[in-house]
Amino acid sequence: MKNPVVDTPAVHYEEGRMARTVIPVADEVSLEVFVDDIPVGKIACSGISLDELILGYLKTGGVIESIDNIQTMEIKMSPPQARLITAPAVAGKRVPAPPETSGGTEFTVTAEETITLMDRLLDSSNIHELTRGTHCSALAGVAGIICTREDIGRNNTIDMLIGYSLMNRINSGNCSIVTTGRISAEIVGKMMTGGFPLLISHSAPTSGAITLAERAGITLVGSVRNGGLQVYTHERRVIFEP
Repeated sequence: MKNPVVDTPAVHYEEGRMARTVIPVADEVSLEVFVDDIPVGKIACSGISLDELILGYLKTGGVIESIDNIQTMEIKMSPPQARLITAPAVAGKRVPAPPETSGGTEFTVTAEETITLMDRLLDSSNIHELTRGTHCSALAGVAGIICTREDIGRNNTIDMLIGYSLMNRINSGNCSIVTTGRISAEIVGKMMTGGFPLLISHSAPTSGAITLAERAGITLVGSVRNGGLQVYTHERRVIFEP
């Protein structure tokens, strides 16, 4: 696997003293994606878990609906490119738009489970611990965290988890996404496309994210830190124990 961290010369200053040093920095790769030989976009990313990232990117971009839509996928790093060929049934076609709601399931968590999930996510943010330059997100089911992903882009980590779900045929309606990143309307849109009913964040949501989540039936839990949290929409999925 590609190393997502590069050692970089720097000048460090602290308490009146300057020193030359080498520090770990999060790597950045510009990956160009082609579908059926047509360029569909470039992704600024860390260059890891690229198969998952690409599938999630295409799913949330309306290019594919499931992994069955992909016939072949080839990834190379010199230069960074991904080339995919779609199955004949979907080649050149736009997949149906995602449903306006993603909150039909009654998947629930307790408030304490939510705090525990966030603690475990933060403990697993190894690249961020080294570089302070990445976001981290996790896919969680009824038994806890299934997998975690880190990247320089918070949107990328969500796409990676969507791609992981597609590759492993996971029922997203029985899962939550836990993330360190701020919740925007774009992130909620990815939740809708991915079919996830519950989003848990270390940060806070924007007003647009709250409005969209309310309409879509998605539960937003934010500011999960220091033993507390805020539930902004559809609180029925969070059980507050006495």
